[in-house]
Amino acid sequence: MENRETENFLFLYTLLTVVMNLAVYRVLGRHQFVIPKEAREKLGVKAGDLVVSYVERGRLITVPVKKVSNPLEALIVSGKPARIDAVKAVHEARER
Repeated sequence: MENRETENFLFLYTLLTVVMNLAVYRVLGRHQFVIPKEAREKLGVKAGDLVVSYVERGRLITVPVKKVSNPLEALIVSGKPARIDAVKAVHEARER
């Protein structure tokens, strides 16, 4: 029976990594996991960087926090404060 479970795991792992370009990894003792190297490099995430995680439709979404030197400047568009519908922005971000 254990042999069959191993075969199933290897098949699933191969399917996720090769065909779907996903990574499979284990949750560690303190409920931690490692972001795979390829994903860290694509996202530009380094040790000590901040990320935001949330659950959406049964999936854990983890997004790096963008660094801005002055948060207020990030809200100014064309020299005027941006008018942002925060609720709408959150819904749109979750749909991506």
